[in-house]
Amino acid sequence: MKNTTPAAENEVIFIQYDIPPLKSAEYTVTVKQQTNQQPGDFATSRKFAVTSERFSLDPDDINSNFPRTWPTENLAAPCPMCSSTGGYCPGKKQRSRRSGVALAGGTVFAEGEQPAIVKEKAKALVPVGTTITVAGSTITGTGTMPAGILSYPGMQKLDYGETPDDDCNIIDIPATLFNQIAPTKKDLPFLAHIRKMQTLDKTDNLAKVTENFTVVLGNRLPQDDTDNYAFLISLENFGDYLPDDDGKSNLPAGITTVRLLSYLNWSYTVNTRDETFKSLLEHLNKNELDQQGLTVLQVPFKGALPIPQP
Repeated sequence: MKNTTPAAENEVIFIQYDIPPLKSAEYTVTVKQQTNQQPGDFATSRKFAVTSERFSLDPDDINSNFPRTWPTENLAAPCPMCSSTGGYCPGKKQRSRRSGVALAGGTVFAEGEQPAIVKEKAKALVPVGTTITVAGSTITGTGTMPAGILSYPGMQKLDYGETPDDDCNIIDIPATLFNQIAPTKKDLPFLAHIRKMQTLDKTDNLAKVTENFTVVLGNRLPQDDTDNYAFLISLENFGDYLPDDDGKSNLPAGITTVRLLSYLNWSYTVNTRDETFKSLLEHLNKNELDQQGLTVLQVPFKGALPIPQP
């Protein structure tokens, strides 16, 4: 039996920022003690490292995405959203302080706009011929991204624990389309937050009094009666290159393509056939004469009803 507390029921707290106190790096903690006895001073050190997921996300961390991958009832063209468990905020991450923009964002592509997902290595995000270094390591590499493509600024300096050969999924977006579908810098604070809410009615592994959920919202409305393609992408250090509110480009001259990391993608359809959750449920148990009976959530039946067992 689950324990409930009145304070936790039906409570939702929105948290805008929860920035980790330490960025991905190697650290040394030194402790010193002075005494009035010989030898007088004592000291000891301990090294530790902080790492984070940069090129991919653990699928187990994704709690849900909406709308799901099937024809959706008419929900007034919902924006896609994705939630994950954990306490870090997708809107800000320590390594993102250089530009102050969101690490993760979501956007929607209409049918015919969707980019192909390509499995690549991290070095494909660095301009061709550029030397790649790794913090706290002697590992090096060389970028392979062709000229004319813009990706994440500063990616040639990888964080502790990363390598140029880390696996990732990338998408290439034509520059003109990027300026049409990408969120603006002003949009970002509204597209990511943390929700602290009660989960007493969830499955056992989430049956806690409260749990933090990271939520990322898409910045575009889907089109009706056609496939829409939602992507959870990285926007690390991309603030200066996002379009203005009027769609004006801030991409450097000569850039024809924007390359981004894709963490998750799915497709869905918003139909306009006046189908609602209520009407679908009520039609589950119509008989062969199309007569509505008691709602017992069963498929349409033929013949006599089964005799209950004693």
